[in-house]
Amino acid sequence: LFRCCSSFPMAYTPPVGEAAMFTGRYRDMVAYPEGYVYIEAVSAADPVVTIRGKKAKSDPQEWLLKGSVTASGELQVDFSPIGGPVKLTGKLDTNHSIIWADNTCWNLESSGQFEHTVPRT
Repeated sequence: LFRCCSSFPMAYTPPVGEAAMFTGRYRDMVAYPEGYVYIEAVSAADPVVTIRGKKAKSDPQEWLLKGSVTASGELQVDFSPIGGPVKLTGKLDTNHSIIWADNTCWNLESSGQFEHTVPRT
C-alpha cells in the first residue's frame, strides 16, 4: 500500500516570497504515477513559480501553469488550463511534499533548492 507524503503531515510555512522552497520535481503517485511535475521559481525574490508537467510520460506535450506563494506561505495555482480549479492552494509538509487543499499530494522526488532546515513542531 502506498502512503502519500509524510506519516506526520505537519505543515511547514516558508517565509513570504520564498518560492524557491517549492522548487523541485514532484510526482502524484496516486492519480498520475507515470507523470511528473516540475516547479521552478521565477526568481529568488519573486513569489511567482512556473509549473510544468505531464500526466504520463507518453503524453505528447507538457502543460504549463503559473502559481505564486501567498502571504501565508501557501502555493496557489490556477489549474483551469488543464481542467482543474482556478485557485488551489497547497502547503509543504515536513518532507517537502505538497499537500493540496483537495487532499491530493505531490511527493518531492528531487531538488537542489532546499538549503533551509525544516522545523519539526
